[in-house]
Amino acid sequence: MIKITLLLVFLASIFTVDAQKKDKNYSKTIELEVLNNSAKKMQMLYLHLPLWELTGSTINSSLYDVNAGLYYFNPKFHLSANFKYGLGDKIAPETFEDLDYTYNSMMMSVYKPGKATDFTLRGTYNFFEDRVKEDEPVFIHKSSDTLYYVNIPAEKCIRYGFNIGYSKGFTWFNMNNRDIVLKDLAGKERTFNSSSMSSIQTYQFLRLGVTYSKAIDVSVKTKKYGKKVSQSINTYSFDVLWALQNDFDDVYATVPNPSINNVSSDNNIYFSKYSINESNKKLPFGFDATYRRSPRDAYFSYYVSLKYTPGFVNTINFMVSGGFNIAINVLKK
Repeated sequence: MIKITLLLVFLASIFTVDAQKKDKNYSKTIELEVLNNSAKKMQMLYLHLPLWELTGSTINSSLYDVNAGLYYFNPKFHLSANFKYGLGDKIAPETFEDLDYTYNSMMMSVYKPGKATDFTLRGTYNFFEDRVKEDEPVFIHKSSDTLYYVNIPAEKCIRYGFNIGYSKGFTWFNMNNRDIVLKDLAGKERTFNSSSMSSIQTYQFLRLGVTYSKAIDVSVKTKKYGKKVSQSINTYSFDVLWALQNDFDDVYATVPNPSINNVSSDNNIYFSKYSINESNKKLPFGFDATYRRSPRDAYFSYYVSLKYTPGFVNTINFMVSGGFNIAINVLKK
């Protein structure tokens, strides 16, 4: 085992005890042993448990998503299985909430919408690896409001891979203020546009794309502070979404009662059933761009994602999501 003496330098202060207190630079020597400084053989198996996530979208926004999954990383493959449940979705009022005001123009699914769900399986084959030598800051200890790190020369692994995956789920689908073609049971079509319009989308997506990842695996041992590590995998992925299924439920839409004219009351409105699934042009493709950071022993991971999901051509289907998960590392060294 190789022992080296390095200069420990102050890098950052996270908590400020006194707002008037000036930052101070500290330096001292510390004896440590480098146990590992290469990520070429690094493996991780994570169980992700729900902590907090949110989704922002014109389709269906959520203040709290329950997200759980299993993630495996090794030098050749990345595999994941993930389930998401929109516990806090449908921030915009459901059209069902407006049934007491049926003189309003509205369109809604014939079924009461449940919470959005999504199940995704995904795999990545890393076809190319490049190793770069960079200094990696490793946290050593905290003194008062100061965090101390030491820079360790490390071999970091940059990998490029092909993705293939599959997503399945359903979501409440907001279509407010968009021209939607309705078709009645007799096949007659009409265009509907209102500030309260929704249906339920059921989907299956094939995912094909690429991933760029960077693996870091550095561990040191000090006499005074014990073993310290900086181990993580950062992944940037881009998937094209191809809709294997992209269906929308039939809807009820308000129409004037032809037997009563010029009367502003509930009796002047009734609901009629229409189909929208085949009478509106659909977008068969979309994309999903995601960044995920998975530290090995930090007990949490986080991600951000920008999607444009397959749907109707004349709806805006952007979706931004992100959040934190409790990460339990199953593979311990």
